[in-house]
Amino acid sequence: MINLQRALRGKAVPTPDRLRAERFNRDMAKREAGNFYWGFISLGYHERMAIYALYNFARQVDDEADTVGVENLPARLAVHRKRISLAVRGKYGDDPILRVLSEAIARYAIPESELQMLVDGVEMDFTRTRYETFEELRHYCNLVASVVGRMCVRIFGFTDPIALERADDLGLALQLTNILRDVREDAVDLKRRRAAAKKPAAFEELDRKPGILQVKGRREPGEPGTDDRYALDSHDLTTTRSFSLLERAARARKGRPGSRSIFLRSSS
Repeated sequence: MINLQRALRGKAVPTPDRLRAERFNRDMAKREAGNFYWGFISLGYHERMAIYALYNFARQVDDEADTVGVENLPARLAVHRKRISLAVRGKYGDDPILRVLSEAIARYAIPESELQMLVDGVEMDFTRTRYETFEELRHYCNLVASVVGRMCVRIFGFTDPIALERADDLGLALQLTNILRDVREDAVDLKRRRAAAKKPAAFEELDRKPGILQVKGRREPGEPGTDDRYALDSHDLTTTRSFSLLERAARARKGRPGSRSIFLRSSS
């Protein structure tokens, strides 16, 4: 008689510790990943566990970066970089995410450099506020999007190395698409924050800065402000990191100055 559970897991019989780690990763992904989780469960057992662990690690790093404060961020990211180095060497202690991630790294030959790039992308979200060239922006997109696609392709399996290049291209396209999303929502949110903080001088300074994009839109009732102009910079929101560069790029492509193309990156 075929043991279905063993067939789904592969030939190796998992130890109790491994089963507990896998369940932890499954439950966390189900709780945190939203709709992504239902895509994950269509994968084979080992691929699914690897994706769970990769997602959960990325979620841990990103969530902690949101809560520790910029002043504490370098030290905390150093801890996560050390966790990666340990996982690559098969050392995970009692960390259930690292245990499953370590097995995925070995099974699918995931380079340590790609996992470290993921942490670099989180750091860049909090330390970089402008991108002066498209190549700089491309590098940022590689860190926060393309490298994740590369690791997923390694887990899914491929026979032609061009699959990794396609992952880079798709990550770039998706990240630039994120820039287009939630323009008005982020603009309103930023203005509401600043109005609550009572910093009108900041808006006056923004108006004088070159490269600042003025987003025009209809205010909803009760929104702060005396007109419909929302001055955006990228100091307070990671979602506004690249809009001024993309506005210039759009003007250059269209061949006319003053193009009103508006691009924002969404961090979610």
